[in-house]
Amino acid sequence: MTFWGRLASLTLTPVYLAQAAWAGRRLTALPDARKPWSGALAGPDPIRLLVVGDSTAAGVGVTEQEDGLPGNIARELKHRFTRGTEWRVVAETAVDTRGLVTRHLDGLTEAPADLIFVTVGSSDAIKLRPQSAFARDLTALLECLRKSSPDALILVSQLPRFAQLKQFAEPLKSGLARNSALLDATLIAVVSPMHGVRAVATPPIYPPGTLSEDGLHPNARGYRDWIDHAFVGVPDETLGFFARSSEAESGA
Repeated sequence: MTFWGRLASLTLTPVYLAQAAWAGRRLTALPDARKPWSGALAGPDPIRLLVVGDSTAAGVGVTEQEDGLPGNIARELKHRFTRGTEWRVVAETAVDTRGLVTRHLDGLTEAPADLIFVTVGSSDAIKLRPQSAFARDLTALLECLRKSSPDALILVSQLPRFAQLKQFAEPLKSGLARNSALLDATLIAVVSPMHGVRAVATPPIYPPGTLSEDGLHPNARGYRDWIDHAFVGVPDETLGFFARSSEAESGA
């Protein structure tokens, strides 16, 4: 039996489909972070940050976006480059990559950004979307972002470590782990040849105290650990533009 055949035999069962439906409902059990989804961290020569994605971009698991992805990225940039940040978020809980492109085009292209952080794919994995569909929609999303922000650095987060999430029972946990690995490989294949786009890893483990009350989404510490791990994997030369811009501003 082929790998795809083994995956299908595991996943396309009534038990799996019922568990997947439960997981989809569970993803919306907690509210998004409070709006407005825009803000700033004071500092010179502010970096324009756009965070794009699903429930984690929407800040599920924290009350304020300052404790979610945009706030933690802004603090990381301030620490590295002593620059401020002006940030905004375009997100929808439980959205798959196709829905993000089709329903949020105006928000994605509203204003240019210097740094874009993308987190998508969880819903694609839960819905068992094919790799080809995910690749097509991720490519469309990144091309849309590049058109509106031609000089931006785009960081695309890999998928969550579903095998680490105790809320998922078998066979859902194994099916999600396998499907997310396939989509991760697809994500890397899409991103690798693109100029100014880089895949960044999620933490390999989720220690106690890093998940919110639903057991699926990060809490404030979990979001902080995620960004710490993601940016450790980004070489200094990749982020050098932000340092050079700050130096140029100081010398002007």
